[in-house]
Amino acid sequence: MKKLLFLTPLFLVGFGVGLGIVFFGAHPAEATPMICRGTCIYELYCSTETGPQCTNPLKPYYLYKINGVCLGYPGDPCPDDFVGCCRMPG
Repeated sequence: MKKLLFLTPLFLVGFGVGLGIVFFGAHPAEATPMICRGTCIYELYCSTETGPQCTNPLKPYYLYKINGVCLGYPGDPCPDDFVGCCRMPG
C-alpha cells in the first residue's frame, strides 16, 4: 500500500511532464512552398526539341524558361517550363 501511495504521485508528475512536452514543445511542420511567392526571373533556352506544339516551320524548336531565381524569397523554387517556340537552338 505504501508503495502504491509513493508511485501514484510520481506517475502523475511524469505523465504531466510528458503531456506538457507534447502540447507546448511540438511545432507544426512547416511546408516548403511549391512555387515562388515573389517574382521569378528566368533564363530563356531554345532547345533542339521539336514537336506538335511548334508547327511553324520558321520557329520549330521549343523555348523554355530555366534556372529561375525568386526575387524577395530566395529559398522558394521557380519551376522550369515551356513558354513558346523559337527559331535557332542554342
